[in-house]
Amino acid sequence: MDDNAWVVQTLAGACFVVAGIPLLRLASRSGQFPERVLGWTFLLMGISYGFYQLPLIFSGLAPLEDPFAIAGRLAYAASVVAVAFFTREVFRKGEVWARWLPWGCLALIIVGVCASAFYGDLEGLAPLSNPGFWIEWTGEVIPCVWVGIEGIVHYPKSRRRMRFGLSDPAVANRFLLWSLFGFMQAATLVVLVPMNIEYELQGRYSATMDSAMGAFEMLTIVAIWLAFFPPALYRSWIARAGQPGSAGAS
Repeated sequence: MDDNAWVVQTLAGACFVVAGIPLLRLASRSGQFPERVLGWTFLLMGISYGFYQLPLIFSGLAPLEDPFAIAGRLAYAASVVAVAFFTREVFRKGEVWARWLPWGCLALIIVGVCASAFYGDLEGLAPLSNPGFWIEWTGEVIPCVWVGIEGIVHYPKSRRRMRFGLSDPAVANRFLLWSLFGFMQAATLVVLVPMNIEYELQGRYSATMDSAMGAFEMLTIVAIWLAFFPPALYRSWIARAGQPGSAGAS
C-alpha cells in the first residue's frame, strides 16, 4: 500500500470515530434513533479502518492481518446498513419501500459474505472468482447512493423553505454535505472493484488505485467535518450565502 494512502485511511478512521462518539453521547441523553444509528455508522466505519490499518502500523500484529481484515470488512458492512436505517428514518419514514430497503441490503450482505466463505474468499477480495463479492458489494453500494440521492433531492427544497423562514442556511448546506458523503462513499466502493481485480491478478495494489481511493476518502472526511465540526469561517460563509440577494441564494 502506498504510504500516502495509509496516512489518509488512518486519518479517515480517526475522523469517523471522533464524529461518532459525540453522536452516541447525544443519543444516550435524547433517546433519539437517528443520532444513535448515525453514531454507530461513524463509529463502525472508524473501527473498520482501524482493523485494516493496525497490522500495517504495528508489525507485531502482522500475523493477524487476515482476521483483522475480515473484522474490518464486517464492521464496514454493518456501518453501511446503519446508513440505510438512518436514511429511512430521516428522509423516508413511513414509506413502505423504504421500510424494507435496509433489510434488503442487510440480506444481500449476509448472502454475499456466506457465498464468499463458500468460495474460500473469507476476506471478500476476489471479484473475478467469487460471485459473493458482487452480492455483498451491491448491498453496500445501495445505502451510500441512497443517502447521496436524498441529500440532492432535499437540498433545493430546504433552500426554498429558507425564503419563508422555515429553514436556515446551515440546514440546507448539511443536506448538500450528506449528498457528498454518500456519493464519495459509493465512489470508494466503485474504486474497490478495479483495486481488488488488480490484487487478485497481481497480488498487490497499485499507487494509482491507492491514490484514487485516498482522494475519495479525503472528500468524505471533508464532508463529515464540515457537517459536524464546521469552522467559524465556513459557518460565516454559509450564512452570508443564504442571505436574500446573495450570489448563493436561490
